Amino acid sequence: MRAFPPLFLVAALLAGGCRCSEDRPYTPFGTTTALPSPEPSPSAEATAAPSASAAPVIEKSVLAPAGSRSWELGGQTLAAPPGYVFSQAVRGRFNDADEAVAWLEADATDAGPRALGALWAFPSAGEPRKLVELPGFVPAGPGCQLTAALARTGPKTVTLDVRGECKGALIARAPLRALVVVAPDAEMPELMSLRVAGPAPGETLDLVATTNDRDGDGRDDVTVEVRVGRSGGASLGAPFVWLDRAVGRSRDSTEPGRTLLRAAQREAGRAKVKKVAGDVVENVGVLRRLMAAMCAEGATPRVLDADANPLVCGSLGGVVDALSTAEVTAEISRGHVLDAFGALTRDGWYFGKTSEAARKKLERQLFDAVTPTTAVVRTLEPRPRLERSPRMSPLAFEPSGRLLVITAGGVVRTEPDGSSPTPLADAEPPRSLDVFAEPGRRFSGAIYACDRSEVMLGLEGAPPLVTTLLSPRPGACGHAPFFASDVPPILASGGGHLYAVVGGTAVGTPDTMAPAAGSARSANGRFVVVPTPYGLLLDGPSHKLVNLGTAVPNPLTLTDCVVDDAGKAAACVQKGQALLVVLGSDAEPRPTH
Repeated sequence: MRAFPPLFLVAALLAGGCRCSEDRPYTPFGTTTALPSPEPSPSAEATAAPSASAAPVIEKSVLAPAGSRSWELGGQTLAAPPGYVFSQAVRGRFNDADEAVAWLEADATDAGPRALGALWAFPSAGEPRKLVELPGFVPAGPGCQLTAALARTGPKTVTLDVRGECKGALIARAPLRALVVVAPDAEMPELMSLRVAGPAPGETLDLVATTNDRDGDGRDDVTVEVRVGRSGGASLGAPFVWLDRAVGRSRDSTEPGRTLLRAAQREAGRAKVKKVAGDVVENVGVLRRLMAAMCAEGATPRVLDADANPLVCGSLGGVVDALSTAEVTAEISRGHVLDAFGALTRDGWYFGKTSEAARKKLERQLFDAVTPTTAVVRTLEPRPRLERSPRMSPLAFEPSGRLLVITAGGVVRTEPDGSSPTPLADAEPPRSLDVFAEPGRRFSGAIYACDRSEVMLGLEGAPPLVTTLLSPRPGACGHAPFFASDVPPILASGGGHLYAVVGGTAVGTPDTMAPAAGSARSANGRFVVVPTPYGLLLDGPSHKLVNLGTAVPNPLTLTDCVVDDAGKAAACVQKGQALLVVLGSDAEPRPTH
């Protein structure tokens, strides 16, 4: 068993959470921390117990000589219980006398039945007593290695973190670690215990534990900040807080909601500044990743209580409003109008819907970012052939502006106004509507992942492609059904790549590939057409929102949309029929729901 390395001790209490400062308490619990060789035990003089009133209180553990059954520490001789050897210890005046608290490992030379590790208290006078054993959920079988960290984190408390590192694959989101806060001299020493899973793929997950008397009653209260980030990027955090009082222990119901709201409102407040808009969008994603990892409401928590119950974060309505506001505003600030519409199209994907007041404000922002346009909508005579989804559209514009429609009987060409449908008898066989990232790797649809944070694009016979779009929470991971469009507009494919619109936002490989026939992007690459709740969005050199009027009461029922090279006409499929949309004069768009 290895011990975590010594780190800096800092007295700052992270009650405010969500700070990126390096001035944080001793943190032996980070999943991304390297574990160099342990340091040897110092001399007895160097390990004298600190005063209970000393500051800072937090103290990292002292490592025992390997295989020690007896250990001189701070002038006290410690004797290991039968079947155990010392790993590390801390000293303090947890009550009125000096005391050592030690983590002991099972002696590899003793085959007797016992826990693989246990935390013991060794008073300066009196018999040692066992405080806690290694929790049974920590993986410790063949192929697994235990690592442990012990720290004195408060005047009357110590914190233990034990983790099982295993070579083989484990169940997704299964707990790998135990984080236990112990008051050695309490009648019931275990104050708080958490089960912690590993981070989601491509993410970091860290816990920062601090035990201080927050309410002045002489008892150490517990703050555990959960921090999540993208690998190689910044992380954000928010705390859970437990109060230890004479009447019992309880959660502070205001956290982590208060910290999450403050962080979300900060991003919303700076989203209009163009130079930081990209950072705002990134931080909105990190906060949603954090909520998914820590909150029961997301149905994918990686931090559980001692009984394996997820921790409720409380009312998150204000957080949802602020994050939606930050994302939509920031996307508009950096000129990404399609992504701004996509953000509101996904309203309800992340921990609930925005409030009616917030949504109306965001709708006004979207309408201010586009040119409202009317159109003439005509139902075409040729009925398109609709194969399995996802697919390329059976519709495609020629450079002349005429429209090609793949039907059950072949290809039919119409004039730019939709008139004169003419079968192309001499044409080659109609193109396939299947979407291939590469030969033999057909696109099978969007995967709304639960065991990782991002939406993936499924490929038959190959691993899925990971996007940057976050999966809904709780979405398909919860008990309620989750519905999303099964006909995502395709922008480009080939060479092992895909570029498609999922949840109203373009995801996958950036648009460096040439559009193919049946793509939602024009053949010249200048325009993209996407249905939104408010009309048909033509995104390009200008941003037009096409009001389809009573002809299409719900634009989200449109599929297989394509646009011509001039951005003057589009065509979509609705209820099995092809619709031609010819842009007309400007008019005020109105929400259709």
